[in-house]
Amino acid sequence: MPTDGLYLAWDFTVASTRDLTGRAVHMRDDAFAKLGGRAPAFTVGKVTDFTAEQDPYLARRVEGTVDVPSYLDLPGGPPGSSLHYGRNGLPEQLPGNVQKANFRCNVPRSAMDKPAQPVLYGHGLMGSADEIDSEKLRKASQEHGLMLCATDWIGMSEGDILNVASVLLNVSRFNTIPDRQQQSYLDFLFLGRALAHPQGFGANAAFRAPDGRPVIGTGLAYAGASQGGIQGVALTALAQDFRRSALIVPGINYGTMLQRSVDFATYEKLLAVSHPDRLEQQLVLNLIQMLWDRGEGNGYAAHVTRDPLPGTPAHRVLVHEAFGDHQVANIATETMARTLGTSGCGSPPSRPAASPTSRRSGTCRPCPARRTRAPRSSPGTAGPRRRRPPTSRPPRGRTRTATPAARPRPWASSRGSSSRARSSTPAPGSPARSR
Repeated sequence: MPTDGLYLAWDFTVASTRDLTGRAVHMRDDAFAKLGGRAPAFTVGKVTDFTAEQDPYLARRVEGTVDVPSYLDLPGGPPGSSLHYGRNGLPEQLPGNVQKANFRCNVPRSAMDKPAQPVLYGHGLMGSADEIDSEKLRKASQEHGLMLCATDWIGMSEGDILNVASVLLNVSRFNTIPDRQQQSYLDFLFLGRALAHPQGFGANAAFRAPDGRPVIGTGLAYAGASQGGIQGVALTALAQDFRRSALIVPGINYGTMLQRSVDFATYEKLLAVSHPDRLEQQLVLNLIQMLWDRGEGNGYAAHVTRDPLPGTPAHRVLVHEAFGDHQVANIATETMARTLGTSGCGSPPSRPAASPTSRRSGTCRPCPARRTRAPRSSPGTAGPRRRRPPTSRPPRGRTRTATPAARPRPWASSRGSSSRARSSTPAPGSPARSR
């Protein structure tokens, strides 16, 4: 690195890759080694068929559970449980402990004629799998031939709200949140294997057309919005059965995002009970982030598109950001995008887009390298010429994908401000939706 114009430089290690990702990687490898080449065991609990009058987009909804080895310390891994560790310091499954991961799959009408692409879907903040029932996603599934299947992001799902509230009143129990989230990664991976394996969902009558043809096609992918985008970073870094993800209005580092998000206002009142001092709250959020790095995208983002984790392929990711996002701060999204190595670059916006839906497609190119040599002096000036610092932000209202002339996806963010998307290097992705 040229040192001309360099004032100060240093490097330091704040956490190792093994410390951040080793637990989740071990859980994945151990669980799939036990599974062997088989499909995960699953139970179909409910099948609902719809007439065209009842639902113009869906032909069927299938609900049930997938059996996943549980590495939590309570039977069934309920809210409030934490990882159980063995003598080697890594998570260990208690004998016979199984997580009954719920699933909800929406089969579009188009799948009755042509098998639909299976897509794992990650819900938003403290939500649940039934987020895929929104009209926006049902319509997108029908139009684009997608079968969305979801499970709960346990640790930060609807069923965890009481535990999250109790943690804010006693942060010494915070580990129960990221520990369950690491188990949730395994739940999603097992659901993905059930979708992709020939003896999985596709072999069950619930996932076949009336004439017996399968409704599940190939090309498993992931899509998640908001919390689903945040957690989707870590899931994608761990995934072996899919290589493409769409991360919609995502970010990394909850410690940065929380107090910049309107969604945190209610929870902040609880934190203020146990830690009323605002400066102390900042300290608490930064301390718990050291545990949270293991259970959100912050600890995994550097291993998604490059430097993959052991036994894991590199992935292609589409990142979609909403301008002026009041729920997931742009700084968190852009930090994530740079860490992933996105190829969408441009000049900072000078004025708002004509409308929230005004956008243009284009081909992403690698970001130009930053200049490291000292700037030259301009004739007639007393000192070095000032240059506008490089930025990763494309013009407002512009969508960037890795496919030329790619049309905007219907699941793109519709929040009140303009939105943009950028692809990683390497890049294109698959679908998702906003909160």
